Amino acid sequence: MITFHTIEQAGKTIHSPCVVTLGNFDGIHLGHQALLDQVLKVSQTTGLSSCVVTYDPNPAIVLGKKAGMKILMSLEDKEEWIRQKGIDFLVVLPFNTELAEMNAELFLEEILLKQLKAKNIIIGFNHCFGKLEER
Repeated sequence: MITFHTIEQAGKTIHSPCVVTLGNFDGIHLGHQALLDQVLKVSQTTGLSSCVVTYDPNPAIVLGKKAGMKILMSLEDKEEWIRQKGIDFLVVLPFNTELAEMNAELFLEEILLKQLKAKNIIIGFNHCFGKLEER
């Protein structure tokens, strides 16, 4: 697995279409496992690369939504768990003001489609992204 800590690094290195999932993956629960399993299944059946996008630090902390929130898994442990699942690429996006202000359409177009070459996007039922937390 190749890990990137900026979208620019990922965009310069990833040249083939991907199956992408995104989220905090702040703990290993059945929902997270199912998402990664689905990414791997689609990747294997389509021949596309597999990619996980996560954030550091957790957006809920940065946005002040969960005061006193405890981190369930270190970034290093998260990376190792994703590596063991067999994912091709991990993109750790620095969650900052610029990313927080990006609307969902721009995130989809510039990050997922342009930089990561996403052909399939797999997300959980309650996942949202973009400034207005769109689904």
